Formats: sequence, C-alpha cells, structure tokens
Amino acid sequence: MDCDEVFNYWEPLHFLHFGWGKQTWEYAPQFALRSYWYLELHRQVIRLLELCGSPTRLQVFYSVRLVLGMGCALCETVFVRAVARHVDRATSKYLLLGLVGMAGMFHAGGALLPSSFAMCAGMLGSAAAVGRPGARGRVAWTVGAFAVAAVWGWPYAAIVALPFAVEEAVERFGSLPRSLALGVGAVAVAAGLAMAVDSWYYGAWVLAGWNQIAYNVLGRGGDSTLYGTEPWYFYVKNGLLNANIVMVLAMAALPLWTVWLALRVAGRSGGRDHWRLLYRVLPFYVTLVVFSLQPHKEERFLTIVYPHMCFNAA
Repeated sequence: MDCDEVFNYWEPLHFLHFGWGKQTWEYAPQFALRSYWYLELHRQVIRLLELCGSPTRLQVFYSVRLVLGMGCALCETVFVRAVARHVDRATSKYLLLGLVGMAGMFHAGGALLPSSFAMCAGMLGSAAAVGRPGARGRVAWTVGAFAVAAVWGWPYAAIVALPFAVEEAVERFGSLPRSLALGVGAVAVAAGLAMAVDSWYYGAWVLAGWNQIAYNVLGRGGDSTLYGTEPWYFYVKNGLLNANIVMVLAMAALPLWTVWLALRVAGRSGGRDHWRLLYRVLPFYVTLVVFSLQPHKEERFLTIVYPHMCFNAA
C-alpha cells in the first residue's frame, strides 16, 4: 500500500469513525491540503456496514476495499462497453484484456486514494466522451464526470479532460458556450459540496483541492521538490514495470495514428473518424508529458490514465 494511502486516508478515516488516530501535516489547518469530503464519501460504506451489525476494524478495512474494487470494476465495464459501441468491438476486447491483466490497474482499483477515485470517474467521463458527437447528454455526462474526478478526487485529473475540451472547441465551436456553461456549473456544484464539508471540519472557508494546487504548483507555502525528484523518464520506466507490453503499445499509438493518417491522405479517404480517434489517444500522452516535466514524481500520479494507457495499447 502507498504511504499516502495509509497515513493520509486510512488513518484519518479511522479517526473520523472510531475517534482516534494520528494526523499528518497535510490535515493541519494552516495547510488544509486534504479533503474531509473525500473521507466522508467513503465513511458511508462503514455506516452501511454497521446496519448489519458491529463490524471489527479488520472487517471495515476489507469491506471498504471490496467496495472500491467493485466500483472500479463497474467503471471499467462502462468504459469497455462504450468503446465497443462507439469505437470498435475488437478494440474493446483488447482494452478489457489490458484492464484485467495490468498489475497497475489491480493495485490502483482497490486503493483508498483520490487518484484512484479520479481514475474511476475519468473512465466514466471518457466513456461518455467516445459517444457519438451531438448525442443527447454526451457533453453533460462527460463534464460532470471529469468535474467529480478533479474536484472530489484529485485536482490534477483535469488534465485528462483537456483533449475533450479541445475537441469541443475545434469540432463543435458553435456549441462551445453551452459546453462551457455545463462545465462551470458541474465544477461549481461539486466544489460547493466539497467546500461545505471541508470548511466545517477545518473551521474556515477551505477548498482542499485548490490548496493542493496553490502549494504544489504555485509554490504558495511550500515546495513539492522537498519530497524527492526523479528524472524525466521516471514514468516511462515505471509504466514498463506496472504495465509491461501495455506501456510499449500505448507509446506506439500516436506514431501509428500518424502513419494511418498519412495513408488515408495518400488514398484521399474522407471522414472524420481518424481525427476523433486522435482526441481519444491524446489524454495518455498529455498527462504523461505534463507529469514528466514536473521534478517531483510518484508512481500513483500516473494512475489517472491507466485506463487510457490500456485504450491506446488496444
């Protein structure tokens, strides 16, 4: 288990529900980098479990892990079905193979980490995004899921939504104001709920996700490089460890797309499918490049695009 998972989430969750536990510096009010809203979402699992009796702490631990794993499996199912319906059935089968067989997905799926939560919400957003352009509810479901991923989960997960935002701006410029309104509304609702709970716990107006960005990116009050730096190729090496051949194939997706585009241009083949596919393979590359440029790196940071890694490989 990741050290952040143990001390930043299991420990405070134990404190909230059982009344005792240690506090990390991230929960100190002067920093307020961690969200109590995220903990309260998972605390409801314990409350439901207590309706059936008085579970031990060990039973609580495994029950929460079980629910997290089942939730991840459900999100994977939605993602695979969407790819089968709107992209290609053969691709969806390879995607499923990657999701089931990848060690990184197995580790992330049951982890009590905001990055894993964001990964699952991002799968739902991507499942909606691959739908037919102009389909009813496509934009609303997409921006809603990505807003939940970034605000309730991990703020940096918003990076995954950038190719979708570019697609809407370039391909459907006329509907951009509506898309922007939906995005702002979804973020406002999600942020309002999180802020209400976080502010109650911290005793002041707090949005923990924004505090994370201010601390780690804007340098207000700290420097993330204090916790270690890694070379630019760290995530490539780590991806090979966690995904093996999946990482190799995922890295090859964009070069192969370029070859495919060149062949279509040479053959004067029309259609927009090749451009739509570009927007689908870009989330993995954009996230990989952005995180590789940051000095401080951790294995769990790339979790948010593990499903997209599998999609690119497929």
